[in-house]
Amino acid sequence: INAIHDECRAIASAVTKHIIEMDDQTLKKFSTDAIYKIRQSLGTTYQRIADSKTNNNHSAYPMAIHEHHEFWRELALKLITSQSLPLRLFGWEQVGKLIEDCEVHQPPPRSYIVSGAGTAWVNGRYEF
Repeated sequence: INAIHDECRAIASAVTKHIIEMDDQTLKKFSTDAIYKIRQSLGTTYQRIADSKTNNNHSAYPMAIHEHHEFWRELALKLITSQSLPLRLFGWEQVGKLIEDCEVHQPPPRSYIVSGAGTAWVNGRYEF
């Protein structure tokens, strides 16, 4: 199974690299809907790799999702700096969606600080 995940990750990485290396003129030839579908498909691929639990067992935060967010940030930057108004607008839309997705995938906090709980023995720092 690890070999399959490695192959999927390599293909997704090649696709992301190809898209990021496109110049503005080539990118303009794609509709924003096509760019969205490519990005969404890559996100699904990376999510499935991360969900497999065979990927990077030493990290609490799956690296596949991190790789997808790196690509998404680069794509959004490429889009918002484009000469094409529709691509720039789409890029800003992607920034908002990226922020929302990062909120969903952020790792849980390592600890909580409780204060004003009503009793002193409850107040304090709770670590995981």
